[in-house]
Amino acid sequence: MEKIDHAVTEAMITHAFQPDRLASILESTETERRTREADSTEILRCEAELADARMRVDRLMGLAGRGMADLDDPEFAERMRSAQRDLNIALAGVDRIRRRIGSQVEITPERVVAFANFMRDRIRNGDVPFRKSYLRSVVNRVIVDDERLIITGWKNVLREQVMIDDRKDTKVPIGIQEWRASQNKTANTYVIEIAMKMKA
Repeated sequence: MEKIDHAVTEAMITHAFQPDRLASILESTETERRTREADSTEILRCEAELADARMRVDRLMGLAGRGMADLDDPEFAERMRSAQRDLNIALAGVDRIRRRIGSQVEITPERVVAFANFMRDRIRNGDVPFRKSYLRSVVNRVIVDDERLIITGWKNVLREQVMIDDRKDTKVPIGIQEWRASQNKTANTYVIEIAMKMKA
């Protein structure tokens, strides 16, 4: 186990936490994010529908408030339910698009360098439990066979860590993933593979 831990640490330092390599891993997440920003036309349409639905609800409520409509009138009540239903649909649509677009904050070279330096320092110089905690905040799985070591992790989780502005020296990442022998080949996964002789 000690041999594997050492190999994982050195692999992440060499293959993930060098600024140029880290930038390469994150490049696809930035491309995907910019693609999501192409949804701006759709969100403008949803925002317009939301504004229209709000106007309808406000107009109907205004009629009732001025005594020009009776809330107990079945026809008026149906119009109100319809307007409120459209408003809820529009709200859900806007929320869905905004979540799909995600963060608008750019990953700058400065952020990449700062995070790479931070992680190299923590996993080289920190106490063993802290080193493992920092590693497991960005590593999803470690797969070992007789001749190689494969490390996988989620690119979006790595991006979120890079985007953290306030890093306290005593703060240890949470949400540690279990290290287990299985694979994930999705586009959101980075893979680091190194040759490693496990048997004597």
